[in-house]
Amino acid sequence: MWQSLLRSNSFVQNAAYMFSASAWAILIQFLFSPIISRIYDPEVYGLFSIFNSWVVVIGAFACMSWNQAFVLPEKPGVFRALLHLATRSLTVVTIVTTTLFAIAWPWINELFHANALGAWTVFVGPIVLLIALDRILVDWSVRQKAFKKQSLISLPVTAGTKGFNVGYGSLISNTVEGLIFTHALNHLSRIILYFIYVVKDVKPTFKSKVNPEDLKQAKSDYAAYPRYMTWSNALNTGSNYIPIVILPIFLNSTEPAGLFSYALVVLDLPARLLGSGVNPVFLQKAVELNRDDPDQLPRMTWKVFLILLALIILPLLVLGVFGESVYEIAFGEKWKEAGLLAAIMGSYYFFRLISSPISSIFNVKRKERALFWFQLTLFVARLAALLIACSVTDSLVEIIIVFAAANAFVYWILTGWIFILLKRYVWQSLFVSAGTFAVLAYLVVWLREILG
Repeated sequence: MWQSLLRSNSFVQNAAYMFSASAWAILIQFLFSPIISRIYDPEVYGLFSIFNSWVVVIGAFACMSWNQAFVLPEKPGVFRALLHLATRSLTVVTIVTTTLFAIAWPWINELFHANALGAWTVFVGPIVLLIALDRILVDWSVRQKAFKKQSLISLPVTAGTKGFNVGYGSLISNTVEGLIFTHALNHLSRIILYFIYVVKDVKPTFKSKVNPEDLKQAKSDYAAYPRYMTWSNALNTGSNYIPIVILPIFLNSTEPAGLFSYALVVLDLPARLLGSGVNPVFLQKAVELNRDDPDQLPRMTWKVFLILLALIILPLLVLGVFGESVYEIAFGEKWKEAGLLAAIMGSYYFFRLISSPISSIFNVKRKERALFWFQLTLFVARLAALLIACSVTDSLVEIIIVFAAANAFVYWILTGWIFILLKRYVWQSLFVSAGTFAVLAYLVVWLREILG
C-alpha cells in the first residue's frame, strides 16, 4: 500500500528531480571548491562569512515567513494574499536595512573586526532583497509542483556563478568583493530564470488585486507564521552563524571564521542535497497525506527517516576518519585545520541530517509555536556552548568540540519531537539514531587510531 501510494502521487519522481538537481549543483561546487580555496585565503573567506551572516540573519525577517505558507492554502485568492503580505514585508525590511548599513557601516565593521570589508558592507540590503525574492519564487514553484523545471536551472546557474567567481578572483582581485559579487549573481540569475521559465502566471498574479476577505483569511489562518515561524527561522539562522560572529571577537581574527565556514563546505553538501531534494517534496506530500490520509503520514516520515540515516553513514565515516587529509589534498595545506573541524562537527551533522529534512512536520501539524521553542533552545545551547568554551580556552579545536556536542544533543531531541507530533515511532527514532551514532563514533575513533 505504501509503495503504491508513493508511486501514484509521484513522490519518488519529484524527489528524484530535486535530488538530481542538487547532486549536479553539489558536484559543480565540489569541483570548483579546490580552485576557489587556492584563490581566497582563510582571512578573506572569514570576511565574506561575516558579511554573509548579516545578510542571512536579516533575510530571515525579510518576508516574515508568509512565503513558507504558500503551499498550504487551497484557495488561490488566499495564496495571492500571502504573496502580497510577503512582498510588502520584503519592501519594508529592504528599505530599513539599506538605510541602516549605509549610515552605520564603519561602526558595524569595527564591532566585528571586519574593517577590511570597507564600504562593501552597504551591499547587505540589496543582497537581502535578492535572497528573499529567490526564496519567494522557490516556494511559489513548490506550490505549483514545478520540481522538474527547478532541477533544470540548477546546473547552468551554479556553473556560471562559480566560473565567474574563479575568473574574478584569478584575473581581477582575490579580495572579498569577488565572493560578494558571486553571491549576488547566483541569486539574481535564479530570480530571472524562475520568472521566465519556472513559475507560471507571475505577472498576472502580481497584477491581480487582492480580495480584502482573502487577505483577512490569510492573516487569520497563517498568523503563526510571522508570529512564530519568523522568529524560529531567525533563531535557527542566527544560531547557525553564532560561531562566525563570536570567534572573531574572542580570537581577534577573521581566520577562525574562515576555517569554520570552509569546514561547512563539505558538511553542507549532504545537508543541501537532502534539504533541497527531500524538503520541498516531503512537505508537499506530507500536506496531502495529512489532509487526505493522515494514518499514512507517520509511516512515510519513518521510512524517509530510515533512508536519511542510511544515506549519511558512509560520508560521515569517511570525513570523520580522513577529514584533515581530504581538506589538505582537495583545498590546500592552509585549509587542513578546517578538515579537522569538519570531522569534529560531523557528530552534530549526523543528527541534523536525519531530522532537519523531515522537520516540516511542525508546519504540517500547525505546531509553529513548538518549532519556535525548539529553535530558541538550539540558539541558547549554541550561544552558551561557545561563550563557555571561549571563556576557558583559546583553542579553536576545543571550542568546536564543545559546540558540536551541544548541537548533537539538541538535534537528537528534535528527532524524537518530530515523531511525538506524529504519535508513532518515538522511542524507535531515539534509540535507532543514538545507537547508530554510537557505532559510527566508535568506528571513527578506532580507525583513526589504527591509521595513526
